Amino acid sequence: MSNAMLQQFTLRRYHLSKSQAPHMGYVPSIKLSRNLELAKVGIWLDIVQNNRVVVVCKMPETVIRALSKGAGASLILSTVQAETFKLLCLALKVQDEPESPFAASMPKLMPEEKELLCRVLSSGSFALHCVNELNHAVLSISCTLPEQEARAAADALARSDHWLLTPESAPAMGGRDFVRVADLALNEFAKYIYRKSDPPIPADFPVASHFPLILEVWKSIEIFEISPTLAAGPFHIEDSKEGGKLERGLQTCLDEVFPGSTFVSPAVIESSKTRELTDVLGFDDGFV
Repeated sequence: MSNAMLQQFTLRRYHLSKSQAPHMGYVPSIKLSRNLELAKVGIWLDIVQNNRVVVVCKMPETVIRALSKGAGASLILSTVQAETFKLLCLALKVQDEPESPFAASMPKLMPEEKELLCRVLSSGSFALHCVNELNHAVLSISCTLPEQEARAAADALARSDHWLLTPESAPAMGGRDFVRVADLALNEFAKYIYRKSDPPIPADFPVASHFPLILEVWKSIEIFEISPTLAAGPFHIEDSKEGGKLERGLQTCLDEVFPGSTFVSPAVIESSKTRELTDVLGFDDGFV
C-alpha cells in the first residue's frame, strides 16, 4: 500500500466530529487479539488508554445488530462450585430473542481479572466493545450499572475465596482437569444465566449478581479491510444491504488465497444477455 493510500485510510477510519471525540475506535491489546482469534464467542476485560477498564465481547454480528437497534443486555457474574473448586464466571446476556437470548460466558481465573472486574463494579460504568466473527470491533456502547448493587458486588467479590490460577495453585488442577472443571462450572453458571424467575440464590452461588444495563450506543464507526492487493469498505453495523456487505467481506477473505485476482458479482455474456456468474470469484495461474 502506498503512503498516500495509508494516510487516506487512516484519516477516513478515525475522522470524528468534536462531539464524538471521546468515542475512539477500539483496538484490542496484543494478548487479547490472540484470544479473539481462537475463540468463537467470549467475554474479556481489557485496559485501554488512561488506564480505563473495558469489557470486550465477541458475538455473532446478528446479536450486535440487535444491540444497535435497542436490545437490552445484562452483566452477570457468579462464583460456582465445580467439584472441589469454586470458580468465578462472567457473562453478557443480550435480549436479542425472547425465547432464546444470546449469552457469552467464560470463567475468570486470573488474579488480574478479579481486580479488573472489581474496578468495573466499583466505578458503576464501563465501555462495552462488541467484536464480530471477523474480529472487527464494530460497535461500542456505554454501559451503566445499578450503583449500589454493583458496589456491593465489588465488595463481595473482593472478599471471595474462589480459586485463582497462580504458580502455587496450578498443580492442584492438571491440564485435562482444567478444561473439564471449567466446563462443569459454565454448565452450572448457565442455570443462573437462564433462570426464568428470581428464586432464592442457591448456596453454591455465594457471589451472584445479575445487573440490567443502561445502554448508550455510540455512533458506529467505519470498518475497512486492507491488504496489499485490496481495499474494501466501509462496513457499518447498520448496513441495510446485508447481501452486498457479505459479498464484499467474503472477497477480502478470498483475496488472502488469490491476491489481486478476486471479483464481486462477475458477469458473463450468453447470447445477447448478461448474467451474474457467481457472488465472488477468485482464481490463480492454474485456473482453467
